[in-house]
Amino acid sequence: MYLHIGGQIVVPLKDLIAVINIEKMFKNNRHFFDLAKLNKKLVKICSQDDAKTCVITDKKIYVSSISTYTITKRIENYQKYD
Repeated sequence: MYLHIGGQIVVPLKDLIAVINIEKMFKNNRHFFDLAKLNKKLVKICSQDDAKTCVITDKKIYVSSISTYTITKRIENYQKYD
C-alpha cells in the first residue's frame, strides 16, 4: 500500500519510519534537518510557513503541509484493509 503525504507524493507504507509534528520536532532537531538537506534526503512538499509534518522513510525525509493527525488517520485506514 502507498500513503499520500501531500502534493503529488506517495510513499510505500513499508518504507515509513515515523510521522512527527514538525512544530515539536523542529526546535530541538535543527541539526537533523540540516544533515538531511546536505545529503539531499530532504524533500519539501510545501513552503516553510505551511509545514506541519515531518514524514521519515528509509530513503527520504519529507516536509508536508498535511497535519500529523490526517496522515496518521490515513495509515490507520490503510491498515484496516491490509
